Amino acid sequence: MKRYLYKTGILLMALFGAAGSYGQKLTIDQINSDSAALRYVKEMNYDVKSAPQWKFFYLTSGDEWQSYYNFSNSEIDKYSQQTQSKRWLKTDLNSDGKTDLVVSGYIAKRPGDWATATFKILVYLSQSGKSYTAFNLLASGSDHAPAYFNEIQVAGKHYLQLHRWQSQDELNHQPYQSDTIRYSSYWGSFLNFFQKGIRHSEISSISYKVLEDFDGSYHALNIDLETTKKTNMEIVVKRSTEKEPDINRARLAKDLWVHMDTLIRSSYAMGRVKGDTTIVHHDINSEQLPIYLTVIYKDGHKETIQDYGNGANYSVITIYACMENIIQNVFDQLQRRQELINGMLDGVGSFGY
Repeated sequence: MKRYLYKTGILLMALFGAAGSYGQKLTIDQINSDSAALRYVKEMNYDVKSAPQWKFFYLTSGDEWQSYYNFSNSEIDKYSQQTQSKRWLKTDLNSDGKTDLVVSGYIAKRPGDWATATFKILVYLSQSGKSYTAFNLLASGSDHAPAYFNEIQVAGKHYLQLHRWQSQDELNHQPYQSDTIRYSSYWGSFLNFFQKGIRHSEISSISYKVLEDFDGSYHALNIDLETTKKTNMEIVVKRSTEKEPDINRARLAKDLWVHMDTLIRSSYAMGRVKGDTTIVHHDINSEQLPIYLTVIYKDGHKETIQDYGNGANYSVITIYACMENIIQNVFDQLQRRQELINGMLDGVGSFGY
């Protein structure tokens, strides 16, 4: 069911790996050179049996993209000025007063082997105590093209500016997608940073649908925010072999909705133009199955995202994750309720009734 989250690595998938044989481990505070940053990443991820590929991790130089595209000299100069980048950076991304680490690199059979390269933008984010959580900011479907980061500061807070280059068949007016992102403690993920505020009109309904196969299977979540009934959500599961979908109803928690409302109304992909809007992420002729997200506002404005996998920004991916978690939580509750009922029936049977 969680097709999109699995495909993208559930947003910012934590990286787990045993440390290699490097003797005394580095700490982030001790990193002061390229070689130290490289050593830290390998210590955190390399394992000769379970993760041998990290032995072949290299830092980016910032100009790898020039080997991927047939640009003129003037275009190379222009894009070089627009996409300034860092190999690694120590900063405080979650405003907890402790140092975080960001590293840009790639895994390949050898340095400069772009046919086998998988790019990474890794964030080691400080947690309570001395622990760190590691995130990969690149989705699995978009990590074969170069990606870079830089840092900007707004009102004393630190943000990451990402440039994710597109594959040749996805090039449009701009050969790379830019995102300025910030870390959200509530969502536990990075969100796009927007300075223009949120859409004024309130949301009246949301529809989220994920196609699971080419035979017609799908799962969906429909939220009606104007209903006066006890249930304002429908979780729909339809299998291609079934004539009718399975529909379960539930209630959306108010606390969750406050955060969802802010996230959706401030997202870049939504609420930017008047009239009905459809935004297509990735090639519509792709063999990937689409995800549909439709938001209807009380002023009559309607927006739909038709997503084939690789073009969504970080806030929209977080919205997808929220929808999937709602669906999963409802089914978990239904399963626990059924288990409780079964246990009661078993108990009744043991007394001979």
